[in-house]
Amino acid sequence: MDWGLFYMESSFFDQWKRYRKALIQRNALLKNQQYQEIDAWDHELACYGTIVAERRQAYIEHLKRHFVPIIEQFLSIEYYDIRHCAGWDSSSELLVKLQKDRSKDIKYGYTHNGPHRGDFLLLLDGRPAHSVASRGQMKIIVLALKLAQVHLLNEQHGRCGCILIDDLASELDKPNQSALLAFLSQLDSQVFITSTTNQLSCTQARFDCALFTMKQGQVMPA
Repeated sequence: MDWGLFYMESSFFDQWKRYRKALIQRNALLKNQQYQEIDAWDHELACYGTIVAERRQAYIEHLKRHFVPIIEQFLSIEYYDIRHCAGWDSSSELLVKLQKDRSKDIKYGYTHNGPHRGDFLLLLDGRPAHSVASRGQMKIIVLALKLAQVHLLNEQHGRCGCILIDDLASELDKPNQSALLAFLSQLDSQVFITSTTNQLSCTQARFDCALFTMKQGQVMPA
């Protein structure tokens, strides 16, 4: 999520660094039991933490527009959703939550609330993907998320990037392998694919490609 934002919006990196600095300073004060300066760092942490969470939320919404049409080409599931988890109960402002839970932070010696605890949740038919999807489906989901990032980067900046896919055949059946290769052939991107089998061919890939093999530590044309 953050790496996607780093490439999409250059200003996000500075905001993320400022948040991380505030978090490190606040945790150090908690660990060393130096509580007199926590108020100042609470405000710094809340300021940049809120910005980071808002930027992540906006990014997830943009990413979802591209993810859903892509994943629908591979999985027959009626409902998909990606939800951003801020890292605290977002019904309250982060500053309020930090002040409310300060006694807990002092007890355990670290900050419990903030974007460092944030994540995103992928839902399939209303249930978390990690609890209902097979290993093969999870691989398709991860690839679809990456491809959605490629689409979003191209939409915003006109750059397609370079796509790397490791061990294509692992946990993917033949129909999904073919569907993925067909999808990749439509992208204006350079694609590198590795495989532990020799079943992948340029004919199967459906686009101009070169095959190489690794033998005794040497890369050579297949």
